[in-house]
Amino acid sequence: MEKKTDFRSLSTKAKIDYVWDYYRWPFIIIGAVIIVVATFAYEFASYEAPLLNVVMINCNKAVDTTAEGYYDFLDEISHPHSDSAVSLTSTLNFDENNLSTTMYDRQTLTTLLYAGDTDLFLGTGDVYLQYVSQGVLSDLTKLLTPETLKAYEDSLLYCTDEETNETYPCAIELKDNKWVKKYNYYDSCYFGIPWRAPNTELATEFAEYLLNYENKTD
Repeated sequence: MEKKTDFRSLSTKAKIDYVWDYYRWPFIIIGAVIIVVATFAYEFASYEAPLLNVVMINCNKAVDTTAEGYYDFLDEISHPHSDSAVSLTSTLNFDENNLSTTMYDRQTLTTLLYAGDTDLFLGTGDVYLQYVSQGVLSDLTKLLTPETLKAYEDSLLYCTDEETNETYPCAIELKDNKWVKKYNYYDSCYFGIPWRAPNTELATEFAEYLLNYENKTD
């Protein structure tokens, strides 16, 4: 019969070798779990919710689109922010000739708009207009100044409240907007603020900035 090792009689080094030989895998597994838990805890503690959640469909550069224009807005109004202050979704494109891709993008877009994860919604085409008609965008008379609404009165898009049957302006067609063209996002597009926007106040401030950008001097 194999003689049992007398642990107390071993030297310090031999004790360490003994423990490592017999318990290395439990130690490795426990250590890995601790590292994973610590990593998640750090990321959770250091997470900062975006100041602006932006969805842009059918934009000019799609995958290569950056949030530069939105960060420039935050800098211009001297709003403190981190490098992750803007969450930009710009890869959604709707091609009626590719129904499978269109369906996937539509499901993604519907989730973003209805789940309350979008502050600014820009885009082109019939798909944008369909969401306008569904009433996912805010009543602009409650957000924008009368002066801004007056300036865009010929470019307003309307939808109807299903409960009251009243119509209200919910989006604006930007036909030759200086800001949109500066960052090559679109040649022209529609713009609106979803009614479930999580950061309505800052989104409204951006809307005034965007719609009055023509009056800025470089």
